[in-house]
Amino acid sequence: MTNLQKQEFEKEIEKDKELYREVQLGNEVNEGIKQELMVSEFKNKIANIHTREFDKPKGKIIKLQNKWYWAAASITLFSGTAYFSIQKRTTQPDYLYKQYYEVWQPALITRSANDNVQKQILLNFEQGNYEKVLQLINSIPAEQQLDAKLILSKGCALMEMAEYNKAIIEFERFNTKDFTLYTDASNWYKALCFIKLKQMNKAVVILNSIIVYKSAYSEDAKKLLNKIS
Repeated sequence: MTNLQKQEFEKEIEKDKELYREVQLGNEVNEGIKQELMVSEFKNKIANIHTREFDKPKGKIIKLQNKWYWAAASITLFSGTAYFSIQKRTTQPDYLYKQYYEVWQPALITRSANDNVQKQILLNFEQGNYEKVLQLINSIPAEQQLDAKLILSKGCALMEMAEYNKAIIEFERFNTKDFTLYTDASNWYKALCFIKLKQMNKAVVILNSIIVYKSAYSEDAKKLLNKIS
């Protein structure tokens, strides 16, 4: 493992308690093997002294060289398997989604004609009442639902409810209308939806477009793209 990989791995451990427990387990197993080898070595030394002094073997002498070889092989195999497992896990769609997804934080300040309802929608969103958010949005006239902030709110609420395909449909609206303010965020969340759905090719296309257009999510898109590739 290179220094860069080690640093990145240590950051992952700090974020992920389950991964930390796996690493701790690996360390405990390795330590247990080492302790067993120390005991075996001591027993062999006693047996060798008994043979030298009394010219008679004391019980069965363990072939320490072979035991060390197999123990070392076990440690290497465990470490290699653990590292491979960790590397594989850190590039899996669910893990990447969990690592990069943060729920959108809408501002409550609005200037729309439907100001009061929109405030209620955004307030419920901040409180995590996502079903209520959808109910409120669907209760207003269709043309008013095309407000950019409401579209993004609806898409993100659907993500929180694990309705990723429906969320993508909402985010796609930003491709058909002349929205600018929330387009970057919609593309980022759409890419994460495709990752969660394990449609990595579609996610890669969107992430590349985010990088090309140098949006606020460009740096995260680069990091995520490197882990997918």
